[in-house]
Amino acid sequence: MSLLRLSPTMDFESPEGCRAFDYYRSQSAPVLSNIMDSEFWGGLVMRLSITEPVVRHAVLAMSSLHEHLSTRQGPTNTIGPSFIYAEYGKSISALRNWKAEDGPTIPLLACVLYTCLEFLLDNEQAARIHIMEGRKLLGSLSDDHSPAVEMVKRDLVPMYTRLGLAAFLYGGHPPTVPDHLRPSIAPPVKFESIAEARTLLYHLLDEALRFSTTVRPKLYTGELDAVAIHNLVSMQKELLSRLNHWHAIFVVLTSGMKMTQANICTQNLLLIYYNTATIWVSASLRQDEVAFDEHITGFGTIVSLASAIITGAQRGPPLHSFSFETELIAPIYWTATKCRHPLLRRAAVKLLMKDELKNRRENLWHSNEAIAIALRAIEVEEEHIDRSKVVDEDVTMESSPESHSTPHSEASSRDSTRSDWYVPLHQPPTLSLDQVEEERQLEELLDFNTVSGSIMGAGVSHGGSGLAKVLDVRPDVALLQSPYGIPEVSRLKNIIIGARDTTGVSVTIFREPQHVEGQWDVRKEFIPFL
Repeated sequence: MSLLRLSPTMDFESPEGCRAFDYYRSQSAPVLSNIMDSEFWGGLVMRLSITEPVVRHAVLAMSSLHEHLSTRQGPTNTIGPSFIYAEYGKSISALRNWKAEDGPTIPLLACVLYTCLEFLLDNEQAARIHIMEGRKLLGSLSDDHSPAVEMVKRDLVPMYTRLGLAAFLYGGHPPTVPDHLRPSIAPPVKFESIAEARTLLYHLLDEALRFSTTVRPKLYTGELDAVAIHNLVSMQKELLSRLNHWHAIFVVLTSGMKMTQANICTQNLLLIYYNTATIWVSASLRQDEVAFDEHITGFGTIVSLASAIITGAQRGPPLHSFSFETELIAPIYWTATKCRHPLLRRAAVKLLMKDELKNRRENLWHSNEAIAIALRAIEVEEEHIDRSKVVDEDVTMESSPESHSTPHSEASSRDSTRSDWYVPLHQPPTLSLDQVEEERQLEELLDFNTVSGSIMGAGVSHGGSGLAKVLDVRPDVALLQSPYGIPEVSRLKNIIIGARDTTGVSVTIFREPQHVEGQWDVRKEFIPFL
């Protein structure tokens, strides 16, 4: 509480600065802290903002932006963008004057704050750069037990490990956290707290994502011989063993705890990521999407745990509209796109559509975007299933494709045989980060309000209301056994999320060769929001 009494006496340069700090203290810090990080956002950041200009100016910019975005829907007297960018610039200028001998804490914290600013600005490339730079700085720290390094290990390494998840999921490959900053390699006998369990799980997630993203290109190039494959299988088994050990001692911990609503929420979220990581690693040495059909139980557990979190939010503290962390949206979206069980994947989408999630943002993840893409993925993959058998006839009459179709637009899609779209089968079904950024810049030059065409399927893109009909499937006639009526050739191998505007989002979709042999079928499409 002493920090709260200090703010009126701080030397702010303007009334806007005082207002911004008060907003951070009363609004931004509690939102960013969520359940488990109050000591970071409400403690460490608050303390250092009092003494360090780098931190203070970043906090003022961040809180002003948070207020601006939170209240822009109605009349407001919030601080304008000029103050936000001025404070952001002052923080960067102060950081440039930072001396290496002054220690790594402030630069590392600044990268976290700048990442949060770019999350709020929805700037994927800049956010990823700040995460990468922070992880590089971690890699440069010496292996000593100085107070500065111990503080970094305690307060900032867990944050950067979780930020690595955001970087990986958006196509980045963040540098490894050095061994001397990580938890002990030897598996623990027990956990002392949920916080300790959380830290270790996210280090395991970091390893799992690094393993799969490193191995994935090699699966397609044909460079793996029998010895290399044997070694990869051993690494895969070791990762799965460590995940299972984590799960066992986590269950031991939580079974003996007095569980508050906050603890139950955190427990369920960690179990969501345990199941996600287990499925991810288990399928990482397979090229075929049918591999995911072996993990229906895991997908069902993810849906059940996410539903429990949402139910808890209905009874207790609500979910905030913005989260700095990657929490529910990404694993639910991943379940909807990788689980082909027709009822489970639709249950996942319906979770995203609940009031508690439908307008939520989690760093770079937008729920309305995830809903639209997941529904379109289901629609494309199931397009050859006899709709007269799986869709309620009354719904079909009310939501016929003709009533929601829009004219084809050449501006919205590009021929998959053009040179910059040529992705041979000996390469993974994806684009490089440079290609993704180039496409994003191109898309932002288009007027998305006039874009609605597609070269997917029959060449017609449905409006957002048309996508909603995908949710309606009769359980008594749905195909509930693998491959669920979706052969490998019909399954989407990858979906790259592109530029968005207020009406929809652009995506790049990869499938097995449809018309031209020897290369992935690569399509671009603009998907309207519901």
